[in-house]
Amino acid sequence: IIANCLSFLPCLTVSAQVAPLGGPSSDLYYLWSQRVKAASSNDLDFQLAPYIVVRDSTSPYALSDRLFPYWSNSEKSLRWFVSPAESFQSQQNRRSAALERLRGGVTVSLSDKIYAQSFFILDERLATDPLYTGKVWRGLAGDVETATISYAGEKLTALFGRYRSSWGPTLTNLLLSQDARPLDGLTLRYRLGRKLTFSYQLSRLDGFSADNPNDTVSVFVKRFYAAHRVDLRVHQSLRIGLFESVIFAGPGRGLELQFFNPLIVFHANQLNEDNNDNTFLGIDADWWPVAGVNVYGQFLIDDFQIENNTQGDQEPNELGWILGTHLVDQIPGWDLRLQWDKVANRTYNQKLPRNRYLNQNRPLGHPLGNDFELYQVHLSRWWDGSNFLRMSGLLRRSGEGSILAPWTEPWLQAAGDYSEPFPTGIVERQITARLEVQAMFPRSQNDHNRRSRFMFDASVGWTDFKNEGNTAGQDRSALFANLGFTFFFAGDWNLD
Repeated sequence: IIANCLSFLPCLTVSAQVAPLGGPSSDLYYLWSQRVKAASSNDLDFQLAPYIVVRDSTSPYALSDRLFPYWSNSEKSLRWFVSPAESFQSQQNRRSAALERLRGGVTVSLSDKIYAQSFFILDERLATDPLYTGKVWRGLAGDVETATISYAGEKLTALFGRYRSSWGPTLTNLLLSQDARPLDGLTLRYRLGRKLTFSYQLSRLDGFSADNPNDTVSVFVKRFYAAHRVDLRVHQSLRIGLFESVIFAGPGRGLELQFFNPLIVFHANQLNEDNNDNTFLGIDADWWPVAGVNVYGQFLIDDFQIENNTQGDQEPNELGWILGTHLVDQIPGWDLRLQWDKVANRTYNQKLPRNRYLNQNRPLGHPLGNDFELYQVHLSRWWDGSNFLRMSGLLRRSGEGSILAPWTEPWLQAAGDYSEPFPTGIVERQITARLEVQAMFPRSQNDHNRRSRFMFDASVGWTDFKNEGNTAGQDRSALFANLGFTFFFAGDWNLD
C-alpha cells in the first residue's frame, strides 16, 4: 500500500496522486488502508484523508493501479473512465428495489506531482434520500463528486476544488467524515521532518437562501467551514493529534482573513470578536502496543460547562468520543475491529440554524449525528488487498435528538441542577448481524495496465428494531439481502 514506502518524504520524490474518497473502488482502497495502518506503526499520515498515493507499479501490491483504473500512468496524459453499476436490495416485508448508478470522469497528469481530476455521478439511490437537496432528473440525482487540482511535494501537499475529506483515526469520525457531502475549498498539509504534520482546511458550505421558505432569511446567508490540526509522533508507536474547527456564517459575512490563518485559535478569536460562531476542539490518537494491534480514539468538545454560577450553566455538556481497537494478522489473513461511538444530545447543533455542523443537510462529523451510542464488531478475511469476507454485528441506541431539531433550553425552566437521560426521549434500539463479500476482477497483481475492472459485492443479514423511528411499540425484525455489480472502463489520450 502507498508503494510499500517506509518513509513519507522519499516516497514523494516519485510520481504521486491523491486517492479520492467516494465510490466502490475508493471505499475498498481505504478499507484496506485502515488494515495496513493497524498492521504497522509507520510514519504515514493515515489520519489525514484523502491519502497521497505513490505511483510505483513495482510495489508488491500495486493496489492503487488495480483499484483506480482511471488514473493516468504517465506525464502529460489524460485518462477517461466510465463506471456503470447496479444494486439490488431486498428486505423481508418490504418492497425490493433495483438502483442504478453511473460514474465517469477524467484524470489529467500535468507532471509527476500535479494532477487534475473531475468525476461526476448519476445516482438513483441518492435521488430517493429525503435529505437530498439537489435536482432529480428521470429518477436520478446528479452531481460533480470530485473536481480538484492537487500538488504533492516533498513537504507540502495542496488540494483545491471539490472533494471528500476525513480527519481522524477512522474514516467515519467526529470531526470530518468521508460520509459527509463533498466540500468546495482548499486543504493544505505540511510535513516537518518525520514526526510533525500541520494541516489546514477552508471550505464553503451550502448557504441559506431567501428563495427557500424553510430557511426563513431575508437575504442570502453564506456559510463557511475552517479547520486545522497538528499531528505529532510522540514515539514510533504513538501518534497524537490536536484539532479545532469552526462554522462561521451570517448576513453580509464572507471569507474572513482571520480564518485563513492556520495558526490562530478559532475559539479565542470568536470570544474576542464576540461573533456567535460554532467552534469545536478535540484530540485523537493512535497507539500500537505490539505489532498488528492498533488502539485508537477521538474526543470532541462542542460545549463544556466550566462554571456553575447561573442557571444557564446547567446546560448539559455537548461531547462525543470514539474508542476502538483493530487487530491484524493475529490469525494470518484475518483482522478484528471493535469500536464504541457516543455523541451527546445537542452536539453539532446550535441556537442559530446557520451554525449547525451540516452541509447540504448532512453532518460534517459523525453521520449518525447526535444523541446516540453505537457498538460495532467486524471480523474480516482478506485476500490480496482487493477481496474480502466480513462478518459484522452492531448495536445502536438513538434518542430523539437531532442536529436538525429546533434548539431548546429546558435547563432554564428547571429549579437548580438539571440533568437529562441519555439517549433522550423514546430510545430506538437496533441490532444488526451481517455477512458480506466483496471482490474485484481480474485479481492478478500483474494486471495494472488493464483498463477494465469488474467489482462484485453481496451481503445477507438480519436486523431487529425496538421503538423504530423513536415511536413507542414500533418493533420489527427482518432478513435482508443486497447484491451489487460495478464495471470500470478506461482509456488514455496522450496530450503531447
